[in-house]
Amino acid sequence: MNNKKLLIFDLDGVLFDSHDASFFTWTKIFSDMNFSFDFSIDVFNDIIRNKSLSGFLQEKNISASQHKEIDRRWMKESQESFRERAKWFDHMEVFLQEASHKYKIAFATNNIFKIYQSRIDALNVSYAFADHITHFDNKKPKPNMILDLLRKEEIEKNDAVFIGDAVTDGQAAASAGIDFCWAKYGAINHSFPQNVPVKNILETTLCYQKMFL
Repeated sequence: MNNKKLLIFDLDGVLFDSHDASFFTWTKIFSDMNFSFDFSIDVFNDIIRNKSLSGFLQEKNISASQHKEIDRRWMKESQESFRERAKWFDHMEVFLQEASHKYKIAFATNNIFKIYQSRIDALNVSYAFADHITHFDNKKPKPNMILDLLRKEEIEKNDAVFIGDAVTDGQAAASAGIDFCWAKYGAINHSFPQNVPVKNILETTLCYQKMFL
């Protein structure tokens, strides 16, 4: 893997442990909007394992106007919630700084990048990003985020790798035609579907040093 030129990272579950922050924020939003559907921790984990939140909301027949209101509230509520509850995974700050001397760095997240931007900017590394706002209608598992980052950074597909924790990350990488590394340490899934190609598995955050540096 150390022959690559571009490392593309998901954020939640890869760089940041944000599981509790996400669940807290979604629970508050759905409660404040008086939705009656079940949103227990088991339901939340199932969404992470097997589908997207957008897909879950479609199943619940949430209207387009309600979906826009959910997005508006997420942008407001998540800022404070994630600042308080989302934490860097051990060793990832140092790894990003060291990796930035060897690779181009990019981020592809279905979340809002601004939530984490100040913490990433504090590392003084150059990066590109694609997120919920830049790709609202083309989020993962669609490949658009990855393909747009490749074009922006002028990198060929075989020179890039995407690192993610979710099945949708692997599906996006496969559709984009680039290698995928599964950040198992941050994943809710205990295994990965056989139809989603995984080049390497990162069992812990310590694996990055050996694999990429």
